[in-house]
Amino acid sequence: MIVVHDRVRWSDCDPAGILYFGSYVRLYEIAETELMRACGFPYSEAGIEALGAWILRVHYSADFLAPARLDDEVDVELWIENIGRASFEQHFQVRRSSDGVLTMTGRCTTVCVDRITTRAMSIPQQLRTALEHHIR
Repeated sequence: MIVVHDRVRWSDCDPAGILYFGSYVRLYEIAETELMRACGFPYSEAGIEALGAWILRVHYSADFLAPARLDDEVDVELWIENIGRASFEQHFQVRRSSDGVLTMTGRCTTVCVDRITTRAMSIPQQLRTALEHHIR
């Protein structure tokens, strides 16, 4: 499991000062970036591309449970729920750091595709092995 700490910024909020639902994608992406770094495939080094693959997000869903507000510190937890032949499912949740209240839970299905054909391909063994360390 990966845990990242962040803060709700002004640009993340709706007019009421509450974390806008679309801004949760930014928090998820921060955690996903750290997951790939921990797996040895940092985006800054085009790590996954070196395997001849891209990972595409094909499904994203979220449940919003409580508000996070401007300047709240939040903890984003991300883990792998399962790994298939060509896809893996990431689950994540966001908690207010101050009181541990769960503000959102979500999941994202990601598919590994060939960089040239963009057709689904088996997850490269190096990536599969690394992802297995993050199954919860």
